Amino acid sequence: MNGDFVDGTGLSADPPCVLTALLRRMPWDAVNVGNHELYRNSTVEYIAEEGGFVDFWNGTYLTSNVLSKATAEPLGARFCFLEGRRSDARVLTFGFLYDMRDHCEDAVVETVERAVESTWFRRALDGTEGRFDAVLVLAHMDFRDPLVDLLLRRIRAVCGDDMPVQFVAGHSHVWGLRTLDPNAAAFEAGRYLDTVGLVSFPAAAEVRGGAAPSRHVFLDANVDILRRFLGAEDLATDPGAQLSADIRRTQEEMGLLDVVGCAPRTYRFKGDLAAADSLWGFFIRGGPARAVRRRRGKAPDGQRRVPAVRPVRGGGDPHGSDLRGDFSIHKHNHILVYISIIV
Repeated sequence: MNGDFVDGTGLSADPPCVLTALLRRMPWDAVNVGNHELYRNSTVEYIAEEGGFVDFWNGTYLTSNVLSKATAEPLGARFCFLEGRRSDARVLTFGFLYDMRDHCEDAVVETVERAVESTWFRRALDGTEGRFDAVLVLAHMDFRDPLVDLLLRRIRAVCGDDMPVQFVAGHSHVWGLRTLDPNAAAFEAGRYLDTVGLVSFPAAAEVRGGAAPSRHVFLDANVDILRRFLGAEDLATDPGAQLSADIRRTQEEMGLLDVVGCAPRTYRFKGDLAAADSLWGFFIRGGPARAVRRRRGKAPDGQRRVPAVRPVRGGGDPHGSDLRGDFSIHKHNHILVYISIIV
């Protein structure tokens, strides 16, 4: 998982105690940190507490260039080794974040330029920390970011040209693939869980034997598409069904499925600001004040009315279009963030 697990749904409370309890049930082999985890001290403190979310991953929550200000140590692990399930292949795996500047006080983001000159980085690459057959970089940055090229140059300087290097990028929310050299590629698979991205790459011995370079495919996150791709009649599992039920129960308990407003039409995120169906134009014209239902009365201090909804705080832009009809916090979390400001 390549970072940014907070924000995006109403489950992203501050701190993300409910969300992390659900995420612990995902079968990820490695987890990278994203910029959204680093905007609030409360989030950093919560995930880094002893026995917390970072510790749960047992050395596979990767923060190659992100440190805790309190300890001056990496928030997670600098790197890890992933073992093949059907072979003895071993993959050296890093988790890098772009050179983020607007992080909270409790985090320290070391520039990638400085991190690649560190002793720990060279020791991992020269085999001092253990053997490996390929390098995987979870890179929370655009697949075209010059920092990807910098990382590859430093890896090549130590490991040589035959070592397979695969970057799994993120942050910019696009589909993309860039061939970096005959044995290295950068891959980015969409945004907001709208895509299942699959990528495969050979081990070093296979490269020397003339194996094909990395291969990839982008799939819409649709059950029917995945079923056809895998040639399976049924993708349901008992753990998956239980997790889905628990997510639904949690949403109901938090009031995330309650109807909190009504959109009189479908609004588009992109388009002419002056158009009647412009989402941004809707905000500018004061539409949210008319769309969100409010509970009349005084707050306990008698100073102000209490909104019918306390929107979950988050960051970023709305994800897309606002569909006509009723909406809930779960369905339109990022839109409601802006409503909480305007109303």
